[in-house]
Amino acid sequence: MTITSQPFYLLNMSNATPTWQNTTLNDYLYTDGNIPAGWEDFFNDAKTKSAIAEISKGLTEALSKTATLDPPLHKVFKAFELSPLDKTKAVIVGQDPAPEPGLAQGISFSIPSSKNTKHVPSIQRILLEAQNEGINVDIYDGNLTPWAEEGVLLLNETLTISCTEESCTPDSNLQYWTPFLPLLIDFLNAYNKPLVYILWGEKAQQNKPLIKGSNHKVLTGGHPSPKADGKYFFCGRYFLNANDFLKENGVAEIDWTLSDKPKKDYGAWGWGWDSKEEKSYEQEKCTGSDR
Repeated sequence: MTITSQPFYLLNMSNATPTWQNTTLNDYLYTDGNIPAGWEDFFNDAKTKSAIAEISKGLTEALSKTATLDPPLHKVFKAFELSPLDKTKAVIVGQDPAPEPGLAQGISFSIPSSKNTKHVPSIQRILLEAQNEGINVDIYDGNLTPWAEEGVLLLNETLTISCTEESCTPDSNLQYWTPFLPLLIDFLNAYNKPLVYILWGEKAQQNKPLIKGSNHKVLTGGHPSPKADGKYFFCGRYFLNANDFLKENGVAEIDWTLSDKPKKDYGAWGWGWDSKEEKSYEQEKCTGSDR
């Protein structure tokens, strides 16, 4: 029998999954060495480190007022892990992580395949738009991991959200994350490869003046939320225009495919064209449309 002088609650802590309750964002990233591979120059920049330290303090304060934060700590920078800098071709910017407890995965507009997209209608609308652009998707499967693995950096204005067991509060952490995205955009301005930004919603579009890369293209549209009028989001041709730009600049196109099922196998029934109206949305509504 092995006898140890360590208290039982300290045993195997090195193997424990980091959580919001046992470590801070700053320690997770820097002390524990979890900087996403390929993004070392960005996260080790003095301005970024200073911002992360302040964000971490803010999130610690937020945790004193709520049960937890979403996504789990180890998934906050999942988008960066899946899309290393040298493989990033596009950046999609939304607002908040999924507003239902347990759904946020560290990738904007993405939820687990096990959850129907009706839990987050914004995601279903994005998939409807992709389908209308001729892309094979399953509008009830909102797992966008394949897009991230294709080099699409899927981010939000705020990378965390305060949650109880019953609900999450939109914009609850925005005050802490405000400096992060501008720092990232400034870093990417020096990125010498063609890059496409897709900014959905007024908040995301406030970052447009910051994008100054000479070979960066910006596509904009309304927010996909059903609280907004669909005419400002649908027919944006975001995915096709992104690939047109990449192709014109000698970069391999993004494979936006999310399903191998023929589109005819399922209908586009979900949050459709009109605000707050659940109805069928057909591809011909976008015929001839190109923003």
